[in-house]
Amino acid sequence: MTTTPPLPPSEPVIGTTDDGRGPDTAPAPGIRALVSAAKTDAARLAKAQVELAQAEAAAAGKAATITTGLLVAAGVVAFLMYVFVLLSLAWLLTLWLPIWAGFLIVAGALLLKAVLLVLIASRKAKGIKGLRRSKVQLERTKAALRGSRPA
Repeated sequence: MTTTPPLPPSEPVIGTTDDGRGPDTAPAPGIRALVSAAKTDAARLAKAQVELAQAEAAAAGKAATITTGLLVAAGVVAFLMYVFVLLSLAWLLTLWLPIWAGFLIVAGALLLKAVLLVLIASRKAKGIKGLRRSKVQLERTKAALRGSRPA
């Protein structure tokens, strides 16, 4: 009769306790315990996912805030440059015209630009149709909840 050598302690034998002393006599967990454990694990997973999303949103928000600040600063500098270009143009016109005429011509050009921008904006505003698809879907949802056919 030959005997098999015992397994090393790092490899437990199926049917034995963790210390390898014999059959595992612990009762198998019931359905309630398994469902409870699954519910707890799902809640922890959901909480961890929410925390991850919050951390990512905070980082993205900080980056967006910095980017917005830099763009606003660039816009202010560009506006100041625009003012100086217009002043330079007005003073350039004073080489051939009186001072008031040079500044009036620049002001007239700005007025013309403003009128053109308003016309373009009004034409674009006429093309805005609102939330047509959302309204139709909302009506369909209302009708489905009432149990009737959508219009």
